[in-house]
Amino acid sequence: TQTQTQTQTIALNSDNVNANTNISTNTSTNANVNANTSTNTNDNQQNRFLYGLTPTLLIPVLPMSAPPPLPTLTPPPPLPTSAPPPIPESIPQLQTTSTNSVNPPPLPVSLPPVIDETLIEELNTCSISNEENVQHPIIVETELKKSDSSQQVNVENIENSDQTSENSENSENSENSENSEKAESTTKKLTYRDHVTREILETEKSYVKCIRALVDTLVVPLKEKRADYPQMPPDVIRSIFGNIEDILRINETLLEGLENRVEHNWSESATIGDLLNKMVPFLKMYKDYTIQYDSAITILTEWEKQSAFANFIKKWEDEPKQLNSQLKIRAFLIQPIQRIPRYKLLVEDLLKNTADDHPDKNGLASALAVIKSVAETVNESIRKNENRQKILEIQNNFTHYNLFSSIQLVEPHREFLKQGRLFKICRKTRKERWFFLFNDILVYADEAPPGLMKRFIFRLSVPIDKIRIEDKPNITGSSKEINYAFEVRNPKKSFVVLAPTQEEKVEWMIAITKACESWQAKVQSLRNMSSLADAHEAPVWIPDSEAVACNGCGTPFSMFNRRHHCRKCGIVVCGDCSNRRMEIPGMGSARVCEKCFQANIQLTKSNGRKTKMN
Repeated sequence: TQTQTQTQTIALNSDNVNANTNISTNTSTNANVNANTSTNTNDNQQNRFLYGLTPTLLIPVLPMSAPPPLPTLTPPPPLPTSAPPPIPESIPQLQTTSTNSVNPPPLPVSLPPVIDETLIEELNTCSISNEENVQHPIIVETELKKSDSSQQVNVENIENSDQTSENSENSENSENSENSEKAESTTKKLTYRDHVTREILETEKSYVKCIRALVDTLVVPLKEKRADYPQMPPDVIRSIFGNIEDILRINETLLEGLENRVEHNWSESATIGDLLNKMVPFLKMYKDYTIQYDSAITILTEWEKQSAFANFIKKWEDEPKQLNSQLKIRAFLIQPIQRIPRYKLLVEDLLKNTADDHPDKNGLASALAVIKSVAETVNESIRKNENRQKILEIQNNFTHYNLFSSIQLVEPHREFLKQGRLFKICRKTRKERWFFLFNDILVYADEAPPGLMKRFIFRLSVPIDKIRIEDKPNITGSSKEINYAFEVRNPKKSFVVLAPTQEEKVEWMIAITKACESWQAKVQSLRNMSSLADAHEAPVWIPDSEAVACNGCGTPFSMFNRRHHCRKCGIVVCGDCSNRRMEIPGMGSARVCEKCFQANIQLTKSNGRKTKMN
């Protein structure tokens, strides 16, 4: 009986061990099932995303915070190994004494379940891994259906509130930007106004310094007749330098006021218009200086023809005068004329950058009005001076074909208008000529060959008031092709010229015509273009190449039968047909053809009859 009891006890213990082993196995199996379920869920969601499968329920996307970090799954702790109960001491005796007893099977050892490490990593990276985030699909769908309408309302409310806040922010930003732009523009205007004011002061310093150098080193010594200076009559000194000493005193007073105002008492509300208005009554001195400037340069040019005076001026120009650069005497004399346009530009810029409510606004406006009127007179004087320099440059490049003659192009009334290359049709060929158009004359010249010091060789000068222009149609398709031609007719000499292009032809014809009309208006002439056509004009000569035989008798020209041009009509005749002479205005007694001679006789007879009848 005792042996049976012990045997049952051992069996019971074995059953307990098996039960524990089954429990451990079931636990491991459940863990694997849960892991497989989570993995399958994640795989199903990934497959739906990859293959474009959408769930039956669309969940509105709302701003959500990032999901909490997923807990890392760790293997369950190992189960304790159940040791077999102690065997009583009598059992070995039974085993040894009983031959029919069988040894019990070895007890299984319960080991912890083995979990794959790769599976653990996949579970850690899965988006749905803990039980708190996993819900039953039916429950999720039901909850979403209930909250769908409320979420839509919340989304609309959120959008409306966002729009309202954006509108309010935009309005605030626009107001702030407008205010900031106004503040920035005001700051820029004030800054730029200060800059222009400083520029007026600095340029006034340079201008006064330049005029002071001219007066102290040249004008005053000449008036005092110092020994090392040339002796000049007082009226010549006054004609060249004018009232430049009075102008210096005016601008020194203005400079003193500007320095006191800008450098010592300047502020945002400071003004300089009152200082400029104090100078306005004295601007008439600038007008007087400008008017006599042309004659001053002419007198200076005449005195520079004297070698002693020219050498003295050259030495004076090279002497240092504590200026930024060495200026020629003409550069000093033109300083007052250039200063008035500079005043105009600076005051205009200052007025534009002065606010309407600034105390300097009205003062600047009144000063600018007077400066503009003076500037118009000064600008005209500057233009004439530049034109005179151009005429002087052309004259210095001229030489006469007669070496004993000289060219005088510079005249007080003369103005340069236009220059260019044209082809003049001569007796035998076309020759390139340089034409120079002035307001009172038309000059043409040859280009000098290389080696000469001059560039042009003077040929002819024609008074502009005796010129008449006629268009000449183009002739094409023959050896006598003529393009872009026009005739220049006048009592002294008429000729045909060819322009390179149609545009240049038109420009020359218009320029010559306008110059003729303008000059006639200046001399108050009553003649017009039709009366010029009625007056005598020198004919345009027919080129020798176009005349094969005499236009009078038809005799062919040869080495012995020479060509002669009729000075009245320009045709080519032989010597026998041009042995008559008659008085032609501007030419005196000239050779004419028989036809022109007979026509003149008939005209003289008819005029004589009219005189007798009267």
